[in-house]
Amino acid sequence: MPNVVSPPPQPSRRSAFRSVLWAILGVSTALNLAASFGGSHTSAHLCCGIVTALSAGLLAAHALRAVRLPDGP
Repeated sequence: MPNVVSPPPQPSRRSAFRSVLWAILGVSTALNLAASFGGSHTSAHLCCGIVTALSAGLLAAHALRAVRLPDGP
């Protein structure tokens, strides 16, 4: 019998998308923290906050779509 080894699984687009969203969330949170301690203008806080909220919302929507509800009562 031949020794057949299956190739390693490739990462899906969903996991790559989720990884990018986590990176964006971390960077925008760090920038918002730096803006707080640096005494930046309100516009910097708003921009970082909007990006943080959008990426967190997309991560939450992605997680909720992945949850499968049980069928029937």
